Amino acid sequence: VEADIVIGADGVNSKVREILLGVEPPIYTGFVAFRSIYPVSLLGDWRPASDAAKWWSDERHPANEDRHFIHYYLTRKRDEMYFVTGSPFPDWPGGVSSVPATKDEIKTCYEGFHPDVQRIIDAAPALSKWPLLERNPLPLWSRDNVVVLGDACHPMKPHMGQGAGMAIEDAAVLFRCIQQADGAFDRAFQMYRATRIERTSEVQRQSHENKWMRTKATDPTWVYSYDAMTTPLVDPETVDA
Repeated sequence: VEADIVIGADGVNSKVREILLGVEPPIYTGFVAFRSIYPVSLLGDWRPASDAAKWWSDERHPANEDRHFIHYYLTRKRDEMYFVTGSPFPDWPGGVSSVPATKDEIKTCYEGFHPDVQRIIDAAPALSKWPLLERNPLPLWSRDNVVVLGDACHPMKPHMGQGAGMAIEDAAVLFRCIQQADGAFDRAFQMYRATRIERTSEVQRQSHENKWMRTKATDPTWVYSYDAMTTPLVDPETVDA
């Protein structure tokens, strides 16, 4: 296949990133995500108090490792339940794919959590366990006519729910940079990185720390008020490499 440009939007295990930087495994964060999706009919007549909630371990007790449990409905009809966690798991055997999980594992991890959490776990017919992977900010995002975006470029923990959002923002800004550079792809790609690097690095950092929205004092506007179609494009010559 021949192409004018190659845009790598192929995830944390990106083959396009390897073209730019060589083969390097992502960083395992020491956390896994337990996940399950199932029909709410398995909950019987009971429903959780909130349509969507994030339950955190109590940070006032140092013995509690950082862990959280998120649940929400996947459909407007509220007929499908989804939950996902951020759970400490230091002994991941390696690999980047999910593996089956047992109910005993997740029940042990979330012992003492709210009764809503327990009932949602109990109703799950099957569970999987996913390694949470990330990379440090990359030294370059492009070379010649090859460029990366989204998790191929800045994979992060899912704890802010912004991984897909960052990829969509990347794509919008990249489109604008290509337009403005009028076919000069190398300059377009440098402008794209200069415009996006500060924001994506900060979202990576805060996703890693898992403190965003934990208290009422959090101001979420810096995340949600960003407009990728109007944010000023940055001259790459004004940004440090």
